[in-house]
Amino acid sequence: MHLSAPLKARQSADGPAEPAPENGNAAIIAELSRRYAAGADAKIATYDFIELAVAAGLRVSHTLEFTVKRIRPDYYLGSGQVDEICEHARGIGVELVVINAPLSPVHQRNWAERLKMPVLSRYDLIFAIFDQNARTAEGQLQVEMARLRYELPRIVSSYEALDPLAGGIGTLGPGEQLTERIKRRHRRRIYDIEQKLEKLRQQRALRRQRRSKSGIFIASLVGYTNVGKSTLLNRLTGSGVLVADQYFATLDPTARSLRLPDGGKILLTDTVGFLDDLPPELVESFRATLEEMEGASLLIHLADASHGRVGMQIDSVRKIIGEIGLAETDELLVFNKTDRADAETRAELEQAYPEALFVSAKTGEGLRDLLARLMEKHAKSGKVYDPE
Repeated sequence: MHLSAPLKARQSADGPAEPAPENGNAAIIAELSRRYAAGADAKIATYDFIELAVAAGLRVSHTLEFTVKRIRPDYYLGSGQVDEICEHARGIGVELVVINAPLSPVHQRNWAERLKMPVLSRYDLIFAIFDQNARTAEGQLQVEMARLRYELPRIVSSYEALDPLAGGIGTLGPGEQLTERIKRRHRRRIYDIEQKLEKLRQQRALRRQRRSKSGIFIASLVGYTNVGKSTLLNRLTGSGVLVADQYFATLDPTARSLRLPDGGKILLTDTVGFLDDLPPELVESFRATLEEMEGASLLIHLADASHGRVGMQIDSVRKIIGEIGLAETDELLVFNKTDRADAETRAELEQAYPEALFVSAKTGEGLRDLLARLMEKHAKSGKVYDPE
């Protein structure tokens, strides 16, 4: 489902993005799964989900929190929890409900029939954000293919909706169900997009081969979404990449030259931010984009020093890096947003990650140390190629 009235976020990192006033209401029901502890961790998990909703363009009118002891086959939640959600949704007059859970097609169908309004899952929010923020033709194709793959099993057969025009050569016979035709159309479109993306993938591979032969040192910025990668890229290179304090503000890969203080030059690249529990269809569709990191000599792993679950975010990023075959690539862990972190938090992070650097892309704190470390990495690599 596509969300209307996309969020008009401020293009700055000064504060949280504000939803446009014309956006529809949404009751956000935060599912606190068994892997989240109670207390602070649960609140941060809920905050992440609300940030996703705001980034998707929704105005959050109400939140409900539940602990899930057992996943139910009909609604995912228990009957009492379902009743409470329905009572609140109808009582405050929301236009849709969003549930922070990996709802199956059956779950979503049952919820929609019960509430008589759209019911979205966590994955629906993420797809909506990617739809809004993919700007290049390639990015739009990747998002479209991921969405089609996600929607395919959710096209439920409806025996009441028969296409009267069906029948004849190339169909399933008279009375072919409209849903079956939609599924075939989805599969054909997925195949067409796969062919186009494969050509682009081959072109990227050739470019990486040329870069490798030329000896250029490539440092790729990686990290959880909204940790400030674009802000750091702009600060270091003086470029004008879009910056917004919201999840997945930028999706398309970016590459900029960076002149180091000792006169050397490296290529700094930025890719889509990561997120815990991303839809597997999106990870697969963006694999070609993520493969841009394959030729990197260094992964600059940027983390948010002010985030309460920064350790979880670091682990999530490293997991995805491993899944795409880059676990052996040299990593430099850099904590950003130190201007927002208190002294106690910073001391704990320094003890837990003694090799990490601490910077603030906003204030410039620690950037000299980062550039010095990049010079060391560049010098040790032996790559002296200068693009100019």
